[in-house]
Amino acid sequence: MTITTTSSELPTDIAQDAALIQEQYPRISEQILQLWGSAELNEYLDSILFDERGSRHGFPLTIVSALMRIHENHITLVPSKITGDYWDTVLKEVEK
Repeated sequence: MTITTTSSELPTDIAQDAALIQEQYPRISEQILQLWGSAELNEYLDSILFDERGSRHGFPLTIVSALMRIHENHITLVPSKITGDYWDTVLKEVEK
């Protein structure tokens, strides 16, 4: 059984960011709501914020900023699954 978060259940400090994502990228908004509260959301946001394929055009700055604020908020609630040394994980992301 999948429990889905509604936008009204998100923290109020990211409500505007969530509304902006919903308005311009409804599929991404849906994923955020479905994954909210799980480490998988951190992984999902990482995957859309950091282009691993090299073929994406990227988001407008307002969207990137909103996604980053959502990510920063969520990661304080649910830490990412990190194996090994934290700085090794950070360096791998930087090197990509």
